[in-house]
Amino acid sequence: MNKIKTLTAAIALVASASAHALLPPIDPVAGYGGASFNFSCLVGCDDTPAVGSQLYLQVLHDIDASNGVDPNVYFKFFNMVGVQSSVEQVSIDGMDGFTKLTGSGTNFEAAGTLNLPGGNTATPPFVVDFTYEAEPDNTLGFNGKPAAGINAAGETMEFYKAADYNAVIAAMASGDLRFGLHVIAFANGESATYLNNPVPVPEPETWAMLAAGLGLLGARAWRHRKA
Repeated sequence: MNKIKTLTAAIALVASASAHALLPPIDPVAGYGGASFNFSCLVGCDDTPAVGSQLYLQVLHDIDASNGVDPNVYFKFFNMVGVQSSVEQVSIDGMDGFTKLTGSGTNFEAAGTLNLPGGNTATPPFVVDFTYEAEPDNTLGFNGKPAAGINAAGETMEFYKAADYNAVIAAMASGDLRFGLHVIAFANGESATYLNNPVPVPEPETWAMLAAGLGLLGARAWRHRKA
């Protein structure tokens, strides 16, 4: 009976995760394969609503070198529908030399090695190698700072670099490559800083397959008990 309860709970958990998955699908046009990452709060966590599960970074692998250029790795940032917030700063620790692409509904500019608020409290401290910052929008100004960053579904900020995709994923897994987001424009007027989680988030279809597998195991366990 305990095994059946455990399987039932696991199936419910996976089904819930699948139903609430906000993960945008990997774009097969922009890249040939990729991985998605969400974020965890570093500072400002007690004063702001949790938004780590609605912030996403997709790392896309473009292996098309037919035009004579090196293969590129694309980095694409999302702030999905959920808690009111705006990503106004994207900082990188462990890599530089990027080329910015035109985002959707956003306008970011290179800001050198602009400090990531609270980055020095990370373990190890977050050392900024490069930063992109949302350009000010006077109509959306927020406490003197731009609120015109990534603040709605469908908006993105993206850049790319000629690099080895597998090496990039390995560097993220080891913590040698990290991405920090400064998020502002919460309804309570506070801000927070988030760092990417090093482990990729399963795609929705992966959750569905796992749920189906657990469901099959649960059915077999039930039939075995009835027998």
